[in-house]
Amino acid sequence: MKKRKKYQKFDFKSSFMESFLNDLDQAMKNIASILKSKKINFCFIGAAALSKYNYSRLTQDLDILIDKKDKSKFKKLNDEFYISLQSADRIVQWLNPEVELDIFYSKTMIKTGELVFDDPSRVSHNMNNLPIMNLSNLIEYKLSSGIYGKRSIDFGDVEKLIKINKLSKSYAEKNNFRDDLKVKYGELWKNVQEW
Repeated sequence: MKKRKKYQKFDFKSSFMESFLNDLDQAMKNIASILKSKKINFCFIGAAALSKYNYSRLTQDLDILIDKKDKSKFKKLNDEFYISLQSADRIVQWLNPEVELDIFYSKTMIKTGELVFDDPSRVSHNMNNLPIMNLSNLIEYKLSSGIYGKRSIDFGDVEKLIKINKLSKSYAEKNNFRDDLKVKYGELWKNVQEW
């Protein structure tokens, strides 16, 4: 009787996610290299930042916070590095690598009640040579986006960050979140304890 050949099991989900994260990381490095060379003060926020806090999910774009003082520098990159997809120049198609960027500028409020972003260098730190939004600021951003942007996916992100990073019930209080964000954080923290 012939011995059966052993085949290695292919973990599609793990392999796919690993490939996605490698591509994401490379895109972030390429974009960061250009923005740094042009002395543009920025940091990665949104799903790109999530991946640096032990939680990864698929995303179609990269969210970047740019210092309002560097807005004109960024706009000068147009044509060579990106093309605008909206008249407001907030959504752009970066050319190499091909990726859509969602640009936020500091000191600008998108919708009533949302956070006004601070200077990127004040709300980020360096992780593997990439400026990544601090965890507490990222959670504030996600809470605000969930409440005022009606994006339930952002609440899910906060719950995952709470669980994976074992954040305490008092995390929002300790980090001086705004009152409306403290309340929502408390609700989401409670949800996580019931999982």
